[in-house]
Amino acid sequence: MKRFQLILILISVATLSSLVIFFVNRKSEVRMAEQMVIPSMVIDGLFFTERPEPLPETSMAGFFKEPDGNRISVIETPDGNGLSDWSKKLAIPKERVRNADSILALLPTLKYYKTSMKLGKIGVVAGEMMPQFSEKDTTGRIWSSDDIEGKVVMFNFWNITCGPCIAEMPELEQWRKEFPQVLFFSVSRHPKEKIRDIVKRRDFNFIHLVDADSLGKITSVYPVTVLVDAAGRVDMAEIGTTPRQRYLLHQRLGELSK
Repeated sequence: MKRFQLILILISVATLSSLVIFFVNRKSEVRMAEQMVIPSMVIDGLFFTERPEPLPETSMAGFFKEPDGNRISVIETPDGNGLSDWSKKLAIPKERVRNADSILALLPTLKYYKTSMKLGKIGVVAGEMMPQFSEKDTTGRIWSSDDIEGKVVMFNFWNITCGPCIAEMPELEQWRKEFPQVLFFSVSRHPKEKIRDIVKRRDFNFIHLVDADSLGKITSVYPVTVLVDAAGRVDMAEIGTTPRQRYLLHQRLGELSK
């Protein structure tokens, strides 16, 4: 009888251990699934949540949708070598990408088309003087070229329909806090009523120039970020926003504000 009871106890312990192992493994699998990243694009076989840098104009592009509706853009650069080493380091490791193998297996079957990665032209050029301006901010104050004389200035041109413009706002706001000696302006052609909720929601506390006419004519593509040195000369002018561009802008801001 004691032997039989001992056998039952051993069976119960083994069963309990198996259940514990099962639930621990299951919890680990769930945790891993929650940590998996859903990419928004694949560039030369590498996964990204956003385009890391401007790409060659002659790149080829395609896209597909996953069963859950997630759209993934696919870009092939000339010779598959259009990404800088800096950008490659930003790629999401394959083991952290949801359905990575399935996505990579699908790439050769996609239809690719020629796409122009041209970023357009703007009305300022690095090395030239910043154009004269006179614009009103959301408080009604008029800002002009005289007000920025002798100061390092950053102008961020944006539009309320531009998703990347809005997405980068929190990062740009951190720059404003980091470099208090720099004047930071956001420039839009919208009335203040149109931008109020967006900038409040994104905690974007630049000096907001609205209904911008003279400055607004500088660009019709967004976003555009322009750095002006203390002599009033355009130091950098970046069309679009990518991690690489933001890195270079931030680095240059630090140099100019010393």
